[in-house]
Amino acid sequence: MLTHRGGSTVKGGFYWNVKAWSLHPLSGERGVLPGGEELRYVKVPALLLLVLAPVMGGLYVMFLPCIGFVLVFRFLLEKAGVTLAKAVAGAREEPAPKKSR
Repeated sequence: MLTHRGGSTVKGGFYWNVKAWSLHPLSGERGVLPGGEELRYVKVPALLLLVLAPVMGGLYVMFLPCIGFVLVFRFLLEKAGVTLAKAVAGAREEPAPKKSR
C-alpha cells in the first residue's frame, strides 16, 4: 500500500483518508485526491476492500448496542454528579443567623 498526499494526481482506485477515516473512490485512469497537502491517503487494493467491508460491518453491528449503553450510563452519571454537587454546595452554606428578640 502506498501513501499519497491530498491534491496529488493518482491512478484510479480506492483511497483511505487516514485522518478522517473515510474512503474516496476515484474512477477512471487518473484523478486528483481531495484536500490539501496536510491530508494523507493510503491506496487500498480492491480485493482487500472486499474482505474488510464485511468485517467492518460486523464490528459495527456488534458494538452499536454497546455504544448506546455507554452513552446512557454516561448521561445518568453526569446527572447524578450534578445533583450531588448541588447537594454538597447546599450543605456547605451557612444558615442565616437567627434574630434575637
